[in-house]
Parts: sequence; structure tokens; C-alpha cells
Amino acid sequence: MPALPRYGSDGEPAAMQAQWASFHILGKHIMRKSGVVVLLAVFVLTGCVATPPQQALISSPFDASATKIMLGKGSNTIRGSALIRQRGGGVVTCAGQQVILAPSTPYSNERALVIYGSTEHGYRALSSSPGGIVFIPDPQEYQTLTLRTVCDAQGYFKFEQVANGSFLVSTKIAWQVVDYKVEGGVLMQRVTVMGGETKEVVLSPH
Repeated sequence: MPALPRYGSDGEPAAMQAQWASFHILGKHIMRKSGVVVLLAVFVLTGCVATPPQQALISSPFDASATKIMLGKGSNTIRGSALIRQRGGGVVTCAGQQVILAPSTPYSNERALVIYGSTEHGYRALSSSPGGIVFIPDPQEYQTLTLRTVCDAQGYFKFEQVANGSFLVSTKIAWQVVDYKVEGGVLMQRVTVMGGETKEVVLSPH
């Protein structure tokens, strides 16, 4: 639904001639004055009321220095796949979706606990947070200090030259259903690598 222009609170030019006309459109009372549309009633039609985002306060500070060290080059490899089985039995993969490898820190773990209810493994349906989640604080460096790749056409991904330590791997799987609705969700798995090993992971809701 296109946004309605806002009617300014700082007045109008004195030369503007008032031309008011009241009319009723789809149950919404709207007034038009010289081309400016003013909303007079609360939107009651489904989909017109925006869902406010969930706010989550993170108590752990974000340690950028420690995160940068964990993103240094190493000799480990993390590879895997991500999939969701639909109610009808079909399988949707992460093909074409971004995969994020974030160092496991007190800050990232606390965010994971909010999103997934766990710091080890989790899934959150897109429908559970229609307005999204706003984290406080949400430092820009947290978004940039990660490793990222993209799932291939078969739904597989790989991170090479990963340093020793624990990381949170996450991605999103989504598909469109009837009435342009989107189903799916975000998935996360904790992975620990040491000493040049290769770890295989499968991200799924169960």
C-alpha cells in the first residue's frame, strides 16, 4: 500500500485557498485539501497496520578486537548444506542465499539466544517476527566482521581457511506461496574447528 503524504504541522502559505471535500473510501475517512491527503481514521483493513519490531536489549558488549582475531586465516574448513522440508513433502534449499559465519562471542551468543532460543542450534520462522527484531545496541561492526558466502545451486556452501575456534553459521530459506505470502525462516548452527580439520554441518529446523 503506497504511503499517504503527511500533512505538515508548520502551517500553509496564506495565499493557499482552502478546498475541502470529505469522502469515504474503503471504510477510511479521508480529507483532501489542495492535493494533500490527510488520514483521519485508523487503518482497519488487514495488512494496512504495520507490525512494530521486537526490541531486544543486549547486555554483553561487542568486542571488535577479539572478533577480528577470530576472523584471521587458519587451516580449517567448514562446509555443509541447509534445507527445510515443506508441509507437502517438498524440500527447499538455501540455493542462492547468503550464508554467514560469525565468531562465537558473548555478544553474538546473546543475539542468537534472542533469535533462536539457543546458542547451539536453532530455527526461527519468518512469520514469528513479521516486524523484525531491533537489537540494542546494534554496532555496525558486528555486521561487517563476519565471513560470508552464497549457497550453490544444490544448496551447499563452504568456508575455507577458517581459524581455530567456535562460530555460528546461519542462513535463510524462503519461498513464496499463495497470495504472495512468504514462508520459511532463518537457521543457525554452532561449529567448532581446531587443528586443520574439516567439519560438515547440515542446517535444518530439526
